[in-house]
Amino acid sequence: MKNPPIPQLTGIRFFLSLWVILYHLTVPNPLVVEIPGTINSFVYHGVRTAYSAVSLFFMISGFSLAYNYELDRPWSRSALKKYALTRFTRIYPIFLLGLAFMLPVEIHQVCFAGLSLAREAGSGLLNLGMVQSWLPQTALSWNPPGWSLSDEVFFYACFPFLGVLLRRAPGPGRRLELGLGLWMLAMVAPLAAVALPAHGFGDVPATSFLYEANPVVTGFVKFNPVLRLPDFCIGVLLGRQFAALRQSGHPLLGRGPWFYLPGLAALAAALAFAHRVPYPLFHNVLTVPFCALVWLSFYVLMVIGLSCLTYKWIESPLNRFFRGKRSGSP
Repeated sequence: MKNPPIPQLTGIRFFLSLWVILYHLTVPNPLVVEIPGTINSFVYHGVRTAYSAVSLFFMISGFSLAYNYELDRPWSRSALKKYALTRFTRIYPIFLLGLAFMLPVEIHQVCFAGLSLAREAGSGLLNLGMVQSWLPQTALSWNPPGWSLSDEVFFYACFPFLGVLLRRAPGPGRRLELGLGLWMLAMVAPLAAVALPAHGFGDVPATSFLYEANPVVTGFVKFNPVLRLPDFCIGVLLGRQFAALRQSGHPLLGRGPWFYLPGLAALAAALAFAHRVPYPLFHNVLTVPFCALVWLSFYVLMVIGLSCLTYKWIESPLNRFFRGKRSGSP
């Protein structure tokens, strides 16, 4: 039986994207430092650590797929083909459009900035194949935010097999154990970067600008798809847990504050002390369990105020408008 849709997912993604955009707009002397006092520090830490929202994006992907696809048995070949086509049409056209917009920039860099034509062409081919994040040197090439989509492609490829395996977790206790195990596994590379330490990366706080970091080490820890896979898998476990709660009419439904209030409090504390936390830990793993609490609880509560408003007053009217335009076209 197909689960009912959750239209608020788009609203959640919108606000996370806005958070990440604010992060990319910061510079060494951002406007926010003009605001005096403790509020400024908290806001600044929140903006400078918005990169942690990417982990939540990966969790949302796993949650959404686990919620919408049957995982009770291995998939047939026709189901795999349908799934692959759906995922391809969802992300590749817009990704290709982004590369097309960046092509003039790349031509300018080669012609006037002295960049190697062979190197840029090679990284362009990797981008076309959406595998650029596998190499630290090319993860941010051409369209820098595209590294996360490169990771998503790997997650999508793993989902029909990993999803079925994770589905076999027999109950909430087992799912919790698996989630904690995945979280600890995700800590290995960031902890290694801190323990060595990797200069300019493992020995600087989470709010830093990584001017002195080794780009190979940094790119490997931050962008490698295998190292980010646990975030996605935790999302899959959350999706299965939520579907189980909803199907059974569990008493926890409607009691989201039991989860998201502690989760939000922990996130606020993490942001307040971000300047004392090593960058690799905050970037990859530290906020994942707090985000998991917040994420699951929003759907246990089934009331997402801002997201519902976004869906009702922005997304739905725009969808109706463009559908009308298409139906009225000759």
